[in-house]
Amino acid sequence: MPRHRFWRADPRIRAQAKRLRRTPTRAEAMLWERLRRNQVLGLKFRRQHPLGDFIVDFYCARAKLVIEIDGGVHEQQRDRDEERTAILEQQGYRVIRFANTEVEQDIESVLQRIAASCQERTEGQSASARSLPASEETDLRPRSSAHDLRSQSIRLHPPPAHRAHRNSLTCYSSTC
Repeated sequence: MPRHRFWRADPRIRAQAKRLRRTPTRAEAMLWERLRRNQVLGLKFRRQHPLGDFIVDFYCARAKLVIEIDGGVHEQQRDRDEERTAILEQQGYRVIRFANTEVEQDIESVLQRIAASCQERTEGQSASARSLPASEETDLRPRSSAHDLRSQSIRLHPPPAHRAHRNSLTCYSSTC
């Protein structure tokens, strides 16, 4: 069986992942606020992402990195978690785990470890991969907002040149 078929998620698992995204734990919500919108090294993360028969808490495809947040229930299922980690690592994913309390009490340290893992995993990629200036490598603060960019006279979405904008009667074409 081809490798990619194994990791294509069953519709029931995708539906469960969707339900889990609607009800995150406090630690998951805190971490998601810091991972979403490419805030860590410009990498995209997904939350409650299906990988085969598993649903992982957070996943970065470019770094093949899986992040798991372990609550109290994981103390009783340590063997199951180790087996799941071994299967994911066998498929080429790197799995890192954090306790709920670790995320809630020291999120900056958690983000530094995630950034280090991502950087380590993406170092060997081709020259076309995005490289960061040294000053930006550990900068985990949110990127500039759309308002900041507008104040710098940068147009985020220029109007189409070949037709009138949807919400106005102004034509941006030189032929109008």
